Amino acid sequence: MGERLVGYRGTNCGETNVALNIDEPRASLRVHAWWMGRPELDVVLEGAHRVLGTHSAALVVENARSRGESLLIPPSDGALIIECVRVPSQPAPLPGSESLPWSAGRWTSPYTLVLWLHPDAFYDDGTESYEGDREQFRQVVDALRWLERPWKLGPG
Repeated sequence: MGERLVGYRGTNCGETNVALNIDEPRASLRVHAWWMGRPELDVVLEGAHRVLGTHSAALVVENARSRGESLLIPPSDGALIIECVRVPSQPAPLPGSESLPWSAGRWTSPYTLVLWLHPDAFYDDGTESYEGDREQFRQVVDALRWLERPWKLGPG
């Protein structure tokens, strides 16, 4: 049986949930965003889970899907890596919209892991010249953008 960690950001205009599932040697990360005036985003990034030390690991993104359908990964200069660092249980005493974890329905549950897209993960976000159809990887780009800032996750 694997491990599940979840994080939440939200306001009165919408919410984004991030859920990391680790089942060695694989992992998946679901980004589910639902914001007023924007189409719903539901992307699962999947790949190898690499333990890098006693408190750190990485998810090397190999594929993506949305509601069971495969999605294309945007062109990149190298691997898309999501870094994870374990931390001692930290309180999140104030509910709000900034990096607060959501665990079992409680907005202020403690968090035990921080994750983010590695800052050297360069990918075509649709602003570079590209001869293909940018929309074919738009959902994955939108999910990756949510991961550019750190997320605090707790047991879920």
